[in-house]
Formats: sequence, structure tokens, C-alpha cells
Amino acid sequence: MQGQSREAMDNKYREQMKAWMMIQVIGQTSINFLNVKKLAKEMRQHLATLLNCDIAEFADYFIDSCKDSKSYRAAIFGTMTMSDEGARTRLLEDIDQVTKTIPEKFGLEDSFEPIRIAFLNSLNRVQ
Repeated sequence: MQGQSREAMDNKYREQMKAWMMIQVIGQTSINFLNVKKLAKEMRQHLATLLNCDIAEFADYFIDSCKDSKSYRAAIFGTMTMSDEGARTRLLEDIDQVTKTIPEKFGLEDSFEPIRIAFLNSLNRVQ
């Protein structure tokens, strides 16, 4: 990431950020026999998008973006900012949801394991 502007990184990882967010949306969707195949297909597409880059570099970019984002760190309806520890906890929860809890609903948890490891390693480096 060093040497590249924030704007260049935003453009480079636009599709991966979209995939991450769409996985979070799927996690909020009620899964039933009518939509499970469609959602599983979407999950596999988002997984492919996430793996279509240097996942460690994307993880570093994502963690830095969240850490520096006032909106991500907002608490209590935006009136306060989370502490570093609060932001770290929120990041851990998001990583767990996107790379484990949601993929488990579709039997994809093993496929998401490399992403999970990269994100946890990145988060641990930031401490």
C-alpha cells in the first residue's frame, strides 16, 4: 500500500469492498428454500471477487480504511467516536461475520478461511 494514494487504493479495491458489503447484506437477509440457491451463488461470486486480488494487501487496506473512517468509528447515533479498542472489537465482529458466520450458512466457511486468516493477521499487525 505504501506509495499509492488513498484514491488509487479506493479504485483498486472498489470491487472487493462492494463484495464485502454485499456479503454483509446477505447476512441480514432471511434465507429460505426460495432464495438459498440464488444467495449461495452470490456468495460464491463475492468470494471469487475477494480472492481476485492480493488478499493480504486488501486486508491491510480495509483495516486502515475502517480505522481511519469517522463513520465506521461512529457510536451512539454518530454523536461519539469509538475508542481504538471499540473499533477493533467492531472490526473483529465484522471479520467474523463475513468470513465465518455468513459463509457457514452456505457451507462455504472453508473457502473463506484464507480471507479470515489474512484479515486477522492484518488486524493483529495494526495493534
